[in-house]
Amino acid sequence: MRRITQICLLGLVVGCWGTLSGAAEISSFTEPAGDVKVASSEMGTLAYVRVQEGTRVTQNQILAGLDDSVLQAALSIAEKAKQARGRLDAAKVELDLQTDRLEKFQALFQRQHASAEELARAVAHKRQAAAQLRGMREELEVKEAEYARIEAQLAEKKIRSPLSGIVTHVFKQPGEFISAADPVVLRIVNLDTLLAEFPVPALAADQFKVGQKVPLCIGPQRAKAEGNIEFVSPLTDAQSNTVRVKMRIDNGQGQFPSGAACWLVVDGYSPTADRAPGHFTNTRKK
Repeated sequence: MRRITQICLLGLVVGCWGTLSGAAEISSFTEPAGDVKVASSEMGTLAYVRVQEGTRVTQNQILAGLDDSVLQAALSIAEKAKQARGRLDAAKVELDLQTDRLEKFQALFQRQHASAEELARAVAHKRQAAAQLRGMREELEVKEAEYARIEAQLAEKKIRSPLSGIVTHVFKQPGEFISAADPVVLRIVNLDTLLAEFPVPALAADQFKVGQKVPLCIGPQRAKAEGNIEFVSPLTDAQSNTVRVKMRIDNGQGQFPSGAACWLVVDGYSPTADRAPGHFTNTRKK
């Protein structure tokens, strides 16, 4: 992610939050908290796009979709197949018939009016009828699974938003083919929260803790804002002797643009000309 940062080492910084003695002002740029290029997981012809640039969308909202006419036809057939109950009903009737027949043969056998062979045949017929009924039920389960599979395939044809935000680019139009080499259809950014990352001098990094709220200035008017620190890198960049400090900025009212310059003031340090960038002496003016 491109980011241009600058550390202005000042003996006296006058910023939007007042006058600070012996401070360093660090500049960065705001970025969207979420920036996603939404792609199709399937190949096919784009059938429709329901949004345009500037449209606000919510998470899981349908944005676009591929042609699904073949799958819709397959789903209709699968639905009829899973609802077919004729053979299942016939198997139930046959099992009831063979069960009743077996009970009669058992009664006859006890009175010695039926042979053991006839009883065994009745038992076998009942088992066969029960197996046929199980087979019908298993067949229906397979058909229901096939129906669910086609439904899942149809869902894959719909392109949904992975986050709430604003559509900034529409790369494909209805009728275009979506290929595996170029599956991106739209771009969505979430500007309700902005991110900013500052290269804080190593000697000043211990001022910043995760969860801490710090004052910032944003934009050409240096508007007041508050950053919530979410990450302080445990690593120090050897070349610049700085530590990455990343923070989130509430932008629920849309008051701050993405890409605007922003500044963080590190209090209590002043530059020394013969030191490398990021090296400060603790010379707070009183």
